[in-house]
Amino acid sequence: MKTTGQKIMIVFLAILSSCVAPKPSPEALEKVKQEIIDVEKAFSDYSEKNGFSKALVEYAADDLIKLNHLQYATIGKEKLLKEAEEDSTGHSQATLTWKPLKVRVAEAGDMATAFGDWYYKFKSPTTSADSTLYGNYVTVWVKQKDGSWKFFVDAGNPTPGPTTDEMLKLLQ
Repeated sequence: MKTTGQKIMIVFLAILSSCVAPKPSPEALEKVKQEIIDVEKAFSDYSEKNGFSKALVEYAADDLIKLNHLQYATIGKEKLLKEAEEDSTGHSQATLTWKPLKVRVAEAGDMATAFGDWYYKFKSPTTSADSTLYGNYVTVWVKQKDGSWKFFVDAGNPTPGPTTDEMLKLLQ
């Protein structure tokens, strides 16, 4: 015979286990991976057409964290909006594009990370020549209640330039 406490615990565990979302299938996770690749491409295209600052605002989650090179992190969309209005780094006069090389999706299918290469094309202020900087990035994406994806964390770092393999692909 079960005690009242044991019966309450059984009911509690039954209710708790019914609250756990089922784990998505491998096929569903592959679909999410493709969604992230697609949103990364759309984000980069938006940046190329409208400027990086506007793209950040468009694709940012409200509680974002953006790590900035040699500066303090930007935390929250309100701060990001203010920075975009000031555009003190001149993003609107240059082109920043990127492409994902690796995407990893969380088992629940509601969060993912993308890693890839970025390319920053601009006119040199000293020579007026076209110049390109290169780097890597990582973005953490979170699925929103409306089904869209917004980035929660964005960070990047400069690199010396394209790898030998990348240069060979560019020449083909």
